[in-house]
Amino acid sequence: MTMDRGARPAVKIAYLISGHTREQFERREAEPSIGLAQFLEFADFDRVEVSSPRTIPERAAKLLQAIKRRTHYFGETVPLKPETDYTLAYARNSNEFMSFARYIRDRGWAVLDIDSFSPNFTLTAAGFAEIEGRDRARTESDQAFVARYFDASLDDAYEQGIKPAIEDSGFLPIPVNAREYNGDIVDQIMVEIRKSRFVVADTTGHRGGVYFEAGFALGLGIEVIFSCKKDHFDKSHFDVNHMNHIIWQTSDDLRTQLARRVQRTIGFGPKKATRT
Repeated sequence: MTMDRGARPAVKIAYLISGHTREQFERREAEPSIGLAQFLEFADFDRVEVSSPRTIPERAAKLLQAIKRRTHYFGETVPLKPETDYTLAYARNSNEFMSFARYIRDRGWAVLDIDSFSPNFTLTAAGFAEIEGRDRARTESDQAFVARYFDASLDDAYEQGIKPAIEDSGFLPIPVNAREYNGDIVDQIMVEIRKSRFVVADTTGHRGGVYFEAGFALGLGIEVIFSCKKDHFDKSHFDVNHMNHIIWQTSDDLRTQLARRVQRTIGFGPKKATRT
């Protein structure tokens, strides 16, 4: 972790780190997530900054999704406290939070009662449709992002194991290798993860980038399938070693187990012409 940037992390992107912390904590109820300390341990602050929602529409969408997580039925009113809940919108403070609240109100996504002690939000039909549209775009994706250690010793595991397993399941595997990519590799990784139906994270070799990419995907609510070669698993980080890994010994073993896991938990993708 690059802590040598002086006050930059604490001052410039503190609100982004707070937003990551809050979002990952809340998503733990739905599915386990890598802890923030480990998320930051394996990534420098440039990656945290790039991976965070930065535009007004992106951050407003985070607030909308947070309200949806608290809504149990259509028409339910959800109270939030700007002084403590501003991180839900990756906002810098309560004033910016209220600006995002008015943003989603003005677009007809929520009814906002700001006369009460704490602002109350009620999602409208348009708000539900906005969230469902965003979710649908991901669930209809035909690609799977692959986070792995790009080392020659593991090329066969990818070519004969991970890649065909994903293809057998009807999805397009997307590995992003910095050695074969021109431009901003971090930006490209974030773009491809956001576009993916799910992520395969092979932690063999325990590379920081793999843990970071898995944590980023989990923070977005994207399904992550973990795998690890048997003789490497005992060195897995404690924050993920309790998760349901595919433990493999050969490329064929990996292909069989991964294809089964994808097809049983994700289903077949749109590229699978004949489903058996």
